[in-house]
Amino acid sequence: MGTTTTPRVTIGLPVRNGERHLRSAIESILGQTWTDLELVVSDNASTDATAEICAAYASDPRVRYERQPVDIGARENFHLVLSRARGEYFKWAACDDVLAPTFLERCVEALDADPGAVLAAADIEVIGDGGEPLGRWRRPITAGGDRPHERLRAFFEHDRVHQTIFGLIRRSALEQTGLLGPWYGSDRALLMELVLLGRFVRVPERLFRHREHVDRSAHVASRVAWFTPQRGERPVAGYWRHLGEAARMLLTVPMPPAERLRCLGEYGRRGRAQLREWAPIMGREATASLRTLVARLAR
Repeated sequence: MGTTTTPRVTIGLPVRNGERHLRSAIESILGQTWTDLELVVSDNASTDATAEICAAYASDPRVRYERQPVDIGARENFHLVLSRARGEYFKWAACDDVLAPTFLERCVEALDADPGAVLAAADIEVIGDGGEPLGRWRRPITAGGDRPHERLRAFFEHDRVHQTIFGLIRRSALEQTGLLGPWYGSDRALLMELVLLGRFVRVPERLFRHREHVDRSAHVASRVAWFTPQRGERPVAGYWRHLGEAARMLLTVPMPPAERLRCLGEYGRRGRAQLREWAPIMGREATASLRTLVARLAR
């Protein structure tokens, strides 16, 4: 079922085998003080009780639920829920995280107050498997400059807080990007493209509860199988792909020529600072890709 009017906010929840924490995630979304929302849930061919849990909530007129008959991978499932969105603002939700009741209300207020902002995110409290506070919290990435190169510099200087991707995003900006690339960790590149398009604003309240547990995606046996199962056993040159995506966005995101040069300069400085870390990894990726190519040609 779905709402008959267009909601201002769409929450997209892609899930696969999320039975342990899915109820808590959904309840926290449907219990928001901001009620002008829709929840789009895509069950990626789960083999546990996820389908039954989702079906129990599908009678709520704010919930639209569909189940994929085969595993399409996390990347395609993230893109699928976005493609179903109708709201002015969009948020991806993980099946194991929890939102405080005023999360959406505060983030909508922040975006409404700043037409130049493309993403609003609240401070992050870290919880454990059972929902217990772990005594840690993080600030989402913020970038408040008026010019793209200023925001890009702030982005590079901020800690790598990957949960920022679960902030509330202006959908019109998100749909201008290349979305998630076909490698695990491509959310970093997506955030970089978004920051070129507009400001990231912080809601200074701990309203986002990120759950750390052994079954979250960072701990899966094969990130390729989880994120892009279509690739099979082919190696993923993530650093090379990130470099290519950075070049694409730095050359194509609309901005004045002088500002584009400044952004290229910021990325060049970032590259020089990270060269010792990047070079050996990119070398290993190139070697693995070359070996795969040689093996395929030898067949």
